[in-house]
Amino acid sequence: MAPHDISIGSPQLPWRENAPSLPDGAIAAAADHSYIWKYGFLARGPSNVREHLPPLYAVWADLLAQAKSAPVRLRDPSPVAEGWRESIRKMPYISPSPLIQRADMDVLIRARQVLVCLLHFYIHSLPVEPTPTTPARVPSCLARPLLALSRALGVPPVVTYADTTQYNYAVDDTNTNTEDGKKRLRVLNNFSGTEDEAHFYLTSLHIEAAGAKALNAIRILLDNQRQHKHQHQHQHQNYDARAEQLTALAGHIRTMNATLANVRNGCAPSVFYHSVRPWYVGCPTRGAWIFDLGGEEEEEGGETLRSRWVSADGVVEPMAGSTAAQSALFHALDVFLNIEEHTHETQKGGNFLMRMRAFFPLADRCFVDALALETRGFRKRGIMSEAEVKAYNDVVTALRDWRTTHVRIATLYVVNQARGIAEKDKSGERETLLDEKGTGGTELVPFLKGVRDRTGEGAINMPEERRRRT
Repeated sequence: MAPHDISIGSPQLPWRENAPSLPDGAIAAAADHSYIWKYGFLARGPSNVREHLPPLYAVWADLLAQAKSAPVRLRDPSPVAEGWRESIRKMPYISPSPLIQRADMDVLIRARQVLVCLLHFYIHSLPVEPTPTTPARVPSCLARPLLALSRALGVPPVVTYADTTQYNYAVDDTNTNTEDGKKRLRVLNNFSGTEDEAHFYLTSLHIEAAGAKALNAIRILLDNQRQHKHQHQHQHQNYDARAEQLTALAGHIRTMNATLANVRNGCAPSVFYHSVRPWYVGCPTRGAWIFDLGGEEEEEGGETLRSRWVSADGVVEPMAGSTAAQSALFHALDVFLNIEEHTHETQKGGNFLMRMRAFFPLADRCFVDALALETRGFRKRGIMSEAEVKAYNDVVTALRDWRTTHVRIATLYVVNQARGIAEKDKSGERETLLDEKGTGGTELVPFLKGVRDRTGEGAINMPEERRRRT
């Protein structure tokens, strides 16, 4: 599988300056999204991905390496796993305040990622599945630095899509080039230790890389619209230029579609469902996880550890695990195309896709919010000619087709696997597995089909008077 080039140059585009309202405790650097036009949502560029932590925090990375090498397994009662969990409980508390004060984003991101992986190894290796009556109690030496770093970065203290994809790669120095001269990537964190899991992450990485090219096409379109906003001469050339970029955007989405379909060539559905997916699961219900704050409500420097996710007494609120719905890329495409009103349907309990934005990296959230302001009305004002309408509808079709592939993958990798378990359970007590929920907590396939179908509703039916005008 040939990786995509993940560093893309693009023309300068004035970007509306909006000072975001930072979540409590978040540092301003976490909201900086200036790099996204160049690299997409893949961290802050491959050269900035940090694999190692400063020496003071090496114990965190060492314990993560031990979990992988043991290996610590799901619901693992073995002496080896219990010994590792005891090492977590006896781990010295190390304040992350020096890291936060330095505000080196790449180090902060990696430090939090290591801690959140320790959290999931710890919780999901416990022999008994956590519930509010038998909660998983996370020791203070892990809970406190994780909460402090998560607050500083403006994200929840749980494994997110960014942790498994956007921040989970490095350039492979042992075999740097593919046949076409591009850089190979390798995965940093792998819960199951399987090649299937690595292939799954690399598939998402390559989709995000193609997404960076899609964002470049969007940037050129916005630049074109701004430059010609008050110009009426050469309009037909302008129409053609926009249609050309829309066609390019559709092509990038089709590349993402082909890449997604390729996940089947290296990740077995049964391995994903039974050995990989359970590691992602977040806190399923309030109180199933308890963070021991050690009698301390404040981190050094007076920062409270409380957040919307964790109460003062350490009770954890429900948190979604890593899910593709947390990819800012497809939110950005919906926003640019002005089809959110179709795809982001409001359901009981609120809009699921909008809720998933709370699990974006803060920079991604700020970018999507700014893009929404920048592209408001694009569909009505920016699509004028028949060629543009045709190209725009081609983009919508490509996005709908991607979501069709996503439905098929979800059915193969989740629903069919759950059905197999249910069929083996002769007691019939597991029939609800046929309505399998995603790691985000929603009814998986009905939700994905609904988003897919509503995406198709975003196509433009060009009015006859607009045809005459062109």
